Amino acid sequence: MTQKTSFDTMDASGETDLNQFFELYKASLSYSPDSSQFIDLYSSGLTLEKKGKKIIAIADADNAITLCNLNTKEWNRILFFGPSAGIEATAWISSTSFILAGMIYNDEGKQQPVILLCDVNSQSIRWFEANTIRPENSKYEASGLKKLKINEWE
Repeated sequence: MTQKTSFDTMDASGETDLNQFFELYKASLSYSPDSSQFIDLYSSGLTLEKKGKKIIAIADADNAITLCNLNTKEWNRILFFGPSAGIEATAWISSTSFILAGMIYNDEGKQQPVILLCDVNSQSIRWFEANTIRPENSKYEASGLKKLKINEWE
């Protein structure tokens, strides 16, 4: 463990049209065991648009992780990353805890794996950074990103 931080708890503007949001992003959302909450890894840094039968994506260098409570309709940004880091996967491990996995660029500009253990009740994040480096020739694509079935990038 390298550090312990808290959720940003910044109010994120929730989607006014959940049906349209779900049509574009639902495949990449990670739901809590009781389906009352979900984690959104992509919508803040990846704009998706449907043009005919194609899904067009426009990426931003910055990205935020959002936690949405479907019961209260609250959207909270819990983490924000600039271009030097990115979360690639998430999984709930209990009704109140989840893991975020991704990478950060270290001081030498190399991709270093990171795992974040997050707790909704305490709004805390424990950071675990690996001592290894992701090989530069690695062609990894996040599974949630694959699920979005993007046809074109702009």
